[in-house]
Amino acid sequence: PRFLARVPPSRLALWSFLVAVAHGAGLMLVPIYLGLCGVVETDAGHRAATALIARTAALSIGVAAVHTG
Repeated sequence: PRFLARVPPSRLALWSFLVAVAHGAGLMLVPIYLGLCGVVETDAGHRAATALIARTAALSIGVAAVHTG
């Protein structure tokens, strides 16, 4: 891996982001954003996540960007 030592971190991050987008990694969050995942009353974690994502669209986009890259 001498070759990897010569790749700048910015290009590696860009490559990582492009590969994740090409493979559809961000698509796994679409059902959550569309509200297709039902919330079970006994599951407080899902209720908290639903409330957090529902607060702002910017937060949702940020989560998708972080998990896609």
